[in-house]
Amino acid sequence: MNQKPYKIIALSAIITASNILPVNTLAAEIEKPVPAYKDIGQISNQHAEYSLGPEGLKEAMEKTGSSALVMELYALTILKQSNANFNGVTIRDGSLKTKVINHQNIARNNATQWLDILKPKLITINQNIVSYNTKFQSYYETLVEAVDKRDKTVLEKGLTRLSTSITDNKERVDQLLDDLKKFRNKLTRDTQSFKEDANELTSTLAATNSGIPMLQQQIVAYNETVSKYNRILISSAIATTLGPIAIIGGTAIIITGAGTPLGVALIVGGVSATAGGSYGILQAQREMNTARLQIQNISSEISQAQLQVATLTNVKNQTEYLTDTIDIAISALQNISNQWETLGKKYGSLIETIRTISPNDLEFIKQDLETAKGNWENISQFSDNMYANDIKIVNKTSN
Repeated sequence: MNQKPYKIIALSAIITASNILPVNTLAAEIEKPVPAYKDIGQISNQHAEYSLGPEGLKEAMEKTGSSALVMELYALTILKQSNANFNGVTIRDGSLKTKVINHQNIARNNATQWLDILKPKLITINQNIVSYNTKFQSYYETLVEAVDKRDKTVLEKGLTRLSTSITDNKERVDQLLDDLKKFRNKLTRDTQSFKEDANELTSTLAATNSGIPMLQQQIVAYNETVSKYNRILISSAIATTLGPIAIIGGTAIIITGAGTPLGVALIVGGVSATAGGSYGILQAQREMNTARLQIQNISSEISQAQLQVATLTNVKNQTEYLTDTIDIAISALQNISNQWETLGKKYGSLIETIRTISPNDLEFIKQDLETAKGNWENISQFSDNMYANDIKIVNKTSN
């Protein structure tokens, strides 16, 4: 049996360490218009317009959760990728090697900041939604009783306290938005500097090694097909809360409650699945195998310079996509802030209405409260489950 050269195996390890997702597919954000209440004195016949529930919040949470998982995938990949080692490779400007290694270390620090500091804050924002539901449920009976007793004072006081909680939640979201924007600005500067030095180094090596441009093209082709596969699974995990996500062989799979790797089951079995997108998963897997074969064909005699350029290309791509994805996370989180603001305005309008109408006209609020109670329970459960989808790096145990 022929043994693969060490450098080919090393290249394979580099390629399987790359988990690049296309950020543009997650970028479409459309905010739903919120009804305006210009004549709040005539809402007795417009009960549905006074929604006290989390309208629009679920969609914003899905987008935030998806972007968080995408960023986690990039960050983990950056952390597990080894530094490019250009020892023994002749480079005219020796300082470029030092600069590139420094850029990789900075990229790891940025990845760690996301995983250890910013993502936990994002989860806290999610937990605040659960906490608000708990508060709403605890106030529900008191508010309904106040309506039955025509007690405007108690009703207004309860709604005002809920409105204050809404304001507090929005302020927490806005603070995290500020933190993310500062992080984004640092990422942008670091990534641009990394790209400039990495591109210069790669161009220098390519001038004396004709195989480098072709190798880079094949790496990009492979990463694009892997990204299709990962995107499908991550979006499915968020939308349906299928389970945690694992990285195996450079791709993401969803681990179901029964312990079956959903992605692998779809690919190996080749059958339709209710999880959705099975055809797309199969197609992406076929394209991924084709790209991998192309890489193997051109890497039979890979040089040390080519191997290190492959490493450098993957790390650089991860930092680029991490930087791009932070904008999506910011946009999604801004939507959550907007939803809290909209909800606060609705509460404010309702409180003003209660102050101006007769106690005998309070009955319309009961149905709004009942509907909101159910909606908050549902979104609280969704919020609880959403971050159960976590990303872990695992080793492939089967051939």
